[in-house]
Amino acid sequence: MTNAPTLLMVTTLGRFAVYRDQQQLNGGNWNRRKVLGLFKLLVSAEQHSLHREQIQEILWPSSTSEQANNSFGKTLYLLRRALEPELAIGKGNVSSYISLHHDTTLLVPENIQIDADLFESGVKEIQVRLLAQKERNQDSRLLSEFDRVLDLYH
Repeated sequence: MTNAPTLLMVTTLGRFAVYRDQQQLNGGNWNRRKVLGLFKLLVSAEQHSLHREQIQEILWPSSTSEQANNSFGKTLYLLRRALEPELAIGKGNVSSYISLHHDTTLLVPENIQIDADLFESGVKEIQVRLLAQKERNQDSRLLSEFDRVLDLYH
């Protein structure tokens, strides 16, 4: 029986930070510019996924295809280890947070919570409820919901 992965908490509204087990990630591989750059790129991408070639063009624009491919592989490896130091060394080990499938790299949504996503979905939910609202006595409840969502933005 395997243990469920720890939820990764990402704050992007205000100061960028990543937390695992309520501990902010810092040090080691996490301090490498390209490792952090790759993670931020995935966090900011639509549906938190990008094709390998897109990543390579953004992070290694002046490298040859072979150099960029090697740099991508190394950076992805280091990012996985920064997020999961206990991840076994070697090929074929599956990360709880980052997936590479058919040359598309993506963040695993079940295991990562991003404040900007929570903010966006909260605002959309309230907008739908506002449009559907017919009674004025719901105004105070909706305003409370807006306050809850706005509190996500530090």
